[in-house]
Amino acid sequence: MAAVLPSLQAMLSSGLSIYTDPKIDIQWRVLIQRANGRNFSHALSVHSRDSGEEVMKKLRRLYIENTPVGHRVFTQTILMRRPVVAVVRLTALSMLSADLEGQGSSREVHITHGKRDKDMTAAFNDPSRLQHVQRFALAYRYSLLSSHSIGPSVALHIGHELDKARCCYLILVALVLSIVSGIAATCVTRRVDIGVGVSAAISAWIACVEAVLLWKYR
Repeated sequence: MAAVLPSLQAMLSSGLSIYTDPKIDIQWRVLIQRANGRNFSHALSVHSRDSGEEVMKKLRRLYIENTPVGHRVFTQTILMRRPVVAVVRLTALSMLSADLEGQGSSREVHITHGKRDKDMTAAFNDPSRLQHVQRFALAYRYSLLSSHSIGPSVALHIGHELDKARCCYLILVALVLSIVSGIAATCVTRRVDIGVGVSAAISAWIACVEAVLLWKYR
């Protein structure tokens, strides 16, 4: 929260007269990454008087509405990835296409580089962190200033990053599964070598599957 307030104060003191009206509607340019790694542009309508919590709830809703349930489940449970918010810069070609969000549907765009926003990512996963931050939308410059402007070359990007906690959890589950399977095989066959072999085979199979999936969807 402390990181957001200084940005807001700096922007209000910079003389951006377009944001002085407390009743204006603002559109944020948001890019959502799909399973194939392609990025599509969306417009998120926010209000200048929205609190940080309200804005982040709208951002989460936009992400959920434009990301199939199957993709979210696959990404979070199998690929062990979680949503991450970054500020990215669009390529010149994407900017020349202009009015990206005014076409009635999402448009594919390309980005040159981006930087993970730690505070925005934390607020995306827990909007209540910003419940006391007022006029949150005014603190950022990736809004579309009018329906006739191309807008800024930067945008919010919602992608995915490796969830280390989920990764550790999956490793633990795989370890327990392999041990239990090995013990069960030993009890049934009364041979320790078979039990060890079963345990090792299950561990290797799980490791191979995860390695292939992580490589394919990296």
